[in-house]
Amino acid sequence: MYNNKQKWQEMHNTKKEVIEAFRDRRFGMLIHFGLYALLAGEYKGKRMEEGRSPTISEWIMHSFSINRAEYAELTKDFNPQNFSGEDIALLAKNAGMKYIVITSKHHDGFALFDSKVSDYDIMNTPYGKDLIMDLYNGCLKHGIKFGLYYSHSLDWADGGDGGVNDYFNNGNQKARFLACNDYDPSEISFDDYIKEKAIPQVVEIVTNFPELHYIWFDVPYFIPEKYSFEFYKLVYDLNPNILISQRIGNGYGDIGCPGDNVLPKEGEYEGFWEAIATMNNSWGFKHYDHDWKYPKEVMFWLIEAISKGGNYMLNIGPDALGNVPKENVVILTKIGDWLKVYGDAVYNTRMWSTTHEGPTVVDMEGTEEREKAGFMSEFGVNDFWFTKSETAVNIISLYSSKVDSISVESIKDLDIKAISLPGYENELEWTNTGKVVKIILPESFESEIGFAIKVQLN
Repeated sequence: MYNNKQKWQEMHNTKKEVIEAFRDRRFGMLIHFGLYALLAGEYKGKRMEEGRSPTISEWIMHSFSINRAEYAELTKDFNPQNFSGEDIALLAKNAGMKYIVITSKHHDGFALFDSKVSDYDIMNTPYGKDLIMDLYNGCLKHGIKFGLYYSHSLDWADGGDGGVNDYFNNGNQKARFLACNDYDPSEISFDDYIKEKAIPQVVEIVTNFPELHYIWFDVPYFIPEKYSFEFYKLVYDLNPNILISQRIGNGYGDIGCPGDNVLPKEGEYEGFWEAIATMNNSWGFKHYDHDWKYPKEVMFWLIEAISKGGNYMLNIGPDALGNVPKENVVILTKIGDWLKVYGDAVYNTRMWSTTHEGPTVVDMEGTEEREKAGFMSEFGVNDFWFTKSETAVNIISLYSSKVDSISVESIKDLDIKAISLPGYENELEWTNTGKVVKIILPESFESEIGFAIKVQLN
């Protein structure tokens, strides 16, 4: 019998060129923004860590069991007058990011776009404008591909309980974390929510933003297979070039995601994937979380992801007025400066036969792990990551101190034509000892957060 999975596969297969173009971009920006920015991780004097898990600030409604009417009162104060779609698009562009994804509706059910389906949107706030459209126009103006996050299964305001009440299998998954509104649930059934809000709003975002290239669905939980397929087919029928995140559920997706703040081990994740990560330890703005990633840490995430064949999408969380935290701007500016010099080792590249050479191994298994364990701050002179271009292999180092030469084992069997360092006119001197290739760096060379070398092949 011709089933939904076969139909999905056929639709997915038509997107091969779109997926390859997406892979070429390698680096994108995720934005978590909504009513929760007003609370900034604190409710009635209690911080997120005093509520129930998780402690990321965009979950504050759930963490403190805030009833729907009380939470909706936040709309009366929501006025992100400093938000500038053009400024954020330029920030991303200058950081070397090629695409942006922003939360059009998160789990709290509030939409940042002009929705005719629900009055629970940004038009009914003091701001009174379509914030998503503002960012969309900024992205179009500055050549940034535009994507939207949409929480399709969870909606704490309007009955999106992830299918818990109707489809949760207590016998097999009794201990599973339930993220639904179990304290002030809507009278709307999950099925009615899907049909009356989620599907119509997805139609809105696809039709309202014709240059939309990516929809990041999230947290499918117990959503039935029929709905995952319906969402996928709905988007495909409206615009077959829009890519869909794997979190649409039930295997219906184009782009995989290993997890939040997770980098997969080599060979661990099948198919093409995208790593997503926070700037600190929360996605939405959290006023007291100042544990910002430093530039080299962000560089590690980017280089580790692309060397293993994935993309990297880094999140920012503007404050309630729409300001991007200044620390984010500093970090992104430094990354952008690096990519202006060494971007050929990142964009339009693919995974090489060797991803990393050297003694340093860093495993990141989630947001909470980084928050508790921190991050290794230094990489050695013998740590290298690799990507490949059509006729070259790129060697990437995160070593910061001055170095006269490097010795790389993984390229010793290559038929090398030339070796070069961006920013320097002359080719680099090198010697193949049979065990390593020793590359002599320019006398004046020193880099703040690492460098990339191109190995041109015959």
